[in-house]
Amino acid sequence: MTAITIRLPNSVHQKIKAPAARDDVSVNQFIASAASEKMASVWSSTFSRRKPPRANAVTLITIRAWCGCTCTRGR
Repeated sequence: MTAITIRLPNSVHQKIKAPAARDDVSVNQFIASAASEKMASVWSSTFSRRKPPRANAVTLITIRAWCGCTCTRGR
């Protein structure tokens, strides 16, 4: 685990204390959880924007052979 020091305005620190206490966690745990949730959101949106790889003729022939498909559409 890495230790970091962050600077927060006093007003932000005070606002974090209440929900942390309500969740029965430390301010440190609350901030770590918030950062983790944010990174999950960033990763999820980045992942969902990636284009899937395009199929090629070999892939389609392999799939057709595997499922027993005799369809000739798209040829």
